[in-house]
Amino acid sequence: MTTNRCSPFTTIGTVVGATALIVSSVGAIGHTGSRTAAASVSTSSYTSVGPVRLADTRGDGVGAVRLDDTTIRVVVAGTDTIPDDATAAALTITAVSPTGDGYITAYPAGTVRPEASNLNFRAGEVRANGALTRLGDDGAIDIFTSAATDILVDVSGAFRPTADSDSGRFVPVEPRRVVDTRGSTAPGVDSSIDVTRDALGVPSTATAVAVNLTAVDSVDPGFFTLWPGDRDRSETSVLNVDAAGQTRAAFAIVPLGADGSGISAYTSNGAHLLMDVVGHFTGTADAISDVGLFVPRDPDRILDTREAGWALTPRTLTSVEAIAPDALALVANWTTVDASGPSFLTAVPDPGPPRTGEAPVVSTVNGDIGIAVANLAITPVGPFGISAYSYAGEHALVDVAGYFTGAGGTASLQLRAPAEPLPGNLPRPDRTPRPPVAQIADAAVRLEPALSLPNLTGMEWSVLAGSYYAITQEGRVHRIPVDLSGSDIVLDLTPEVSPLQPFSERGLLGITFDPVDGRMFLHFTDLGNDSHIVSFALVDGVPDPGSRRSVLFLQQPGLGHQGGGMQFDRAGNLHLSFGDGGGSRGRDAQDDSVLHGSIVRIVPDRDGDGYAIPPDNPFVGDPARRDELWATGLRNPWQFSIDPASGDIWIADVGEDQAEEVNVVPRGASGLNFGWYWFEGTRDRGLAGVPTDVYLVPPVFEYGRDRGVSVIGGHVYHGTAIPQLSGAYVFGDMSGPLFAFGADGATELGVRGSGVITGFVETPERELLMLTLRNGLFRLLPG
Repeated sequence: MTTNRCSPFTTIGTVVGATALIVSSVGAIGHTGSRTAAASVSTSSYTSVGPVRLADTRGDGVGAVRLDDTTIRVVVAGTDTIPDDATAAALTITAVSPTGDGYITAYPAGTVRPEASNLNFRAGEVRANGALTRLGDDGAIDIFTSAATDILVDVSGAFRPTADSDSGRFVPVEPRRVVDTRGSTAPGVDSSIDVTRDALGVPSTATAVAVNLTAVDSVDPGFFTLWPGDRDRSETSVLNVDAAGQTRAAFAIVPLGADGSGISAYTSNGAHLLMDVVGHFTGTADAISDVGLFVPRDPDRILDTREAGWALTPRTLTSVEAIAPDALALVANWTTVDASGPSFLTAVPDPGPPRTGEAPVVSTVNGDIGIAVANLAITPVGPFGISAYSYAGEHALVDVAGYFTGAGGTASLQLRAPAEPLPGNLPRPDRTPRPPVAQIADAAVRLEPALSLPNLTGMEWSVLAGSYYAITQEGRVHRIPVDLSGSDIVLDLTPEVSPLQPFSERGLLGITFDPVDGRMFLHFTDLGNDSHIVSFALVDGVPDPGSRRSVLFLQQPGLGHQGGGMQFDRAGNLHLSFGDGGGSRGRDAQDDSVLHGSIVRIVPDRDGDGYAIPPDNPFVGDPARRDELWATGLRNPWQFSIDPASGDIWIADVGEDQAEEVNVVPRGASGLNFGWYWFEGTRDRGLAGVPTDVYLVPPVFEYGRDRGVSVIGGHVYHGTAIPQLSGAYVFGDMSGPLFAFGADGATELGVRGSGVITGFVETPERELLMLTLRNGLFRLLPG
């Protein structure tokens, strides 16, 4: 946990372009094939092995036999020092340089591939994860890959059948962090550190330790190895990084030094290291018992929140109802998908309601936007099973590989996922996949003048009236037909709106329509420069002055950074954007007792003035924070949009003098702090007092003043005229450039606007129009 920002195979192991199932980055967690019933297995105890490398498919390849274009078999039992009667093994499986995004599933040889996965990877990377896997036919495992990749398999222990034992029984501990180099100098390149038994907190009788190793802020591509402290470093690895700045974690069971020493950790690239201990395995000097023996199971997916229709709530402990009343600890692979931002997920014993308390100080898996990340965990079972804590909010997949027996050694396990979403859990997102930048770059786009109307600051389509309504900065509302052939003024608020001045950020700034009753909502600053949200009923397409309602008033501390965006979600909640107001030099954006520098979420009163607070707003009931807040830490979110396909909120936040940024609040996520005042984009402003107990979410995209001066928010493109942009977030800069953000970054489109870009609007056909301050309205068309 960190705070702030900061081939398939031809002959054995040869990577070729053989036919394989290639899946999307989210679909990679799924599978094809049917579920197989778990074989009858007995309790077993752990025996240390190596660690040694069993298989490596690179080059000529060793240790693996190809079964078909997508699957290899690796014999484990009887290999090297592994006992012939081993029923399961502690492994590290590594994917090396895959040709596409995909996943790996390891399962008992000779069984049907299960609905589960051990490892998720993206094209070109090196990714590793631990696995405790039951052995099948001939003491072997089968390994399936959905995309062409080389595979490494390392073993650090085996499990042998027994009814009771002195050695090899698992003893769980409350997870504790025993190594964290971030407060000191990071280990150097090609260096090792020794971790004693005392530091690990394990007794002198222990034979192995179960740890979660995390590399933070990697320097270069490299790998990490763990091995017994009394031996030379083995030619194995437990964790890999393939670029600078990465944070990755992997679980491993590591034999302890037989001479009383602990373990050693090697890094090839000098990243900071975190090590969390979750338990140890007993030795021959310990008492004989049937508690802590391993019962392996065929991999079984007990939970996929995507299919269940909910996701983990940010900064909340959520029960996954993995009930194992007679088990000591659960062995499962946890996969995080669709995180709301850089996040961590921690699996913990479920204490039962009300599931409150401080955030865990350790982590199980580290996730991020747009990627699927997996990690193995051994989690003690609490009175109510297992819970998961998510920092930023994300989907979770839980694949069970077995459990350790509890008191009485009962070899039974009951597992179930919630039949209905639990209170406070999030709805399932349904995102349109974003296209890669290479596809976006192929888009030919041109701008065609559509209507000459000066001082445009906003425009929306009214389903009720069958017309567009455009607003101008000085305070007028214009009705425009669908063919954009002209405009008529239908409302004039100029007597009460801030007067039009050069370079002013004040005036009539936002417009939207209530999906419930069709009322028009307007966002403007008055003659005293304070902000108002008002609404009007439409009568024959014209706002009725007698129907006016005052929804919200906000006193502004300065003359700039008023924000001005507004949009309803499908549930009828009104979202508003307010800048920091300019009067506090940005500090108000970090003051949750005010609404400045934020996205606000309210429910307007549909019978009169005022509004109500949605009960699921993140700070409801906190006396130190405004109930209206939905997201904070913004400087001047001049325009934002809610993607109707996914519910994600895309925010364009105007910078001060270093960076323009695009931020995302994924559907259901709330309470995110985007860091302004302390950070401009990802740039630390060097100010004192940066909080250490709040994660400041970085932007998904930023650019410097060499590319523009003021970011202008747009929309996720769902039209058909320019198919290369489908699913991309299209936006611009006031000075002219247009951008599209895709799956792997953003690129400029081959066209520039003119006349000071102020916004974008969707047509009923989901195409885009561009608004300007001086040159009116433009259509975005295929070139």
